[in-house]
Amino acid sequence: MRENNSFDWDKFKNKYFDIENNKNILNLNPGTMGSPSLPVINAIHQSCKDNKNPLNIYKKGRANLQRIREEANILWPHPNHELAIGGSTTSWCNKLSESFLRLWEGASKNNPVKILTSHHEHKGALLNFENHPFYQVIKISDQILFNSELFENFIKNNIPNIFLLSQKTWDQNLKLPINSCFKIIKKLYPDAITILDSAQSIGIEKIIFTNSDIVVCSGHKWLFGPQGSGFMWINKETIKRLPRFHYGEPIDPINKASYFEESGGQSFITYAGLLEALLILKEVGHENVFSKSLKLAKTFFVLLEKSILKNIFQISMNDSVILLDWKNPIRNLPYEYYQELHNSNIHSKFIKISKKSSTIYRLRFGLPYYESEERLNYAVERMVAAMVELLKK
Repeated sequence: MRENNSFDWDKFKNKYFDIENNKNILNLNPGTMGSPSLPVINAIHQSCKDNKNPLNIYKKGRANLQRIREEANILWPHPNHELAIGGSTTSWCNKLSESFLRLWEGASKNNPVKILTSHHEHKGALLNFENHPFYQVIKISDQILFNSELFENFIKNNIPNIFLLSQKTWDQNLKLPINSCFKIIKKLYPDAITILDSAQSIGIEKIIFTNSDIVVCSGHKWLFGPQGSGFMWINKETIKRLPRFHYGEPIDPINKASYFEESGGQSFITYAGLLEALLILKEVGHENVFSKSLKLAKTFFVLLEKSILKNIFQISMNDSVILLDWKNPIRNLPYEYYQELHNSNIHSKFIKISKKSSTIYRLRFGLPYYESEERLNYAVERMVAAMVELLKK
């Protein structure tokens, strides 16, 4: 679909996202859990009904899985990678943590597998490594991460087995220097495995495959697919090294990444919903999704800056994400305000960042491309009203 001024976004959003029947509900939190589209929900419901023929459940599930792979190849061309379809980023990282321990068989408390990463990574991707005694997680400061010379010196002193970075961070939608960091890692330590977390990127922008051995992402965020769905791309050379997740019968044996997917009975309804999410993205196009989300974010930013909320928050914008940082938080007001917005059906992400000298209380808003300026006006009105009521207490 080409971007043009005549495209009827109102008709699109009502057809695919049922805005008309949910006028006062705004999920401005797709970076955590986006609202699935109607085709996704309907496909899941239909799959739940089609349960009278057990063999057909497997047959349809396999067909949807194969179709998803075909559509993903079109949306995200990846000639040097194989695609595994299944769970969320957290799920992939949990399984990878077990696979890596078989790859580095000599790992122990005294000889841990070393993972280098940033201070911005989500705990869902890291906790299984941080809590395991056979892993050592080292976080690199932004000052080093964004300086190639400092970064190269740092990794020479902390030789990594694994290097994990997010394409965009969950805490502030920050673009990390993926290309330069991964290139340096591969130049100095070609056997180190580079992992790209694209959970906050898939569905709204292109994925960075260059020098990425593994790419993990979730389908229930900006892709607006089923909850708990996602993808893992594995470089073809890395597949030869990486111990498989299971030795059972794969559902799609033709695919080389099938041994990293679920085996046997599973949630086949997820595939039906995920396929619909890909078809919608294919219809709209990455460029239109990003440009429309960016346009809405600019509108939202201006509306907030014109309101009394500018006296309470430091308001900033990173692409399609708006950040509201409390200037002078008192009592438990930041979380109370977040809950009040939630109760008013204005949904955001509450983030608490503790530092040595201070604590940042942040609300993160992501602007879905199917929203409208009219609804954003309503959101800001509700946000102002909620703040006024809380300040009276």
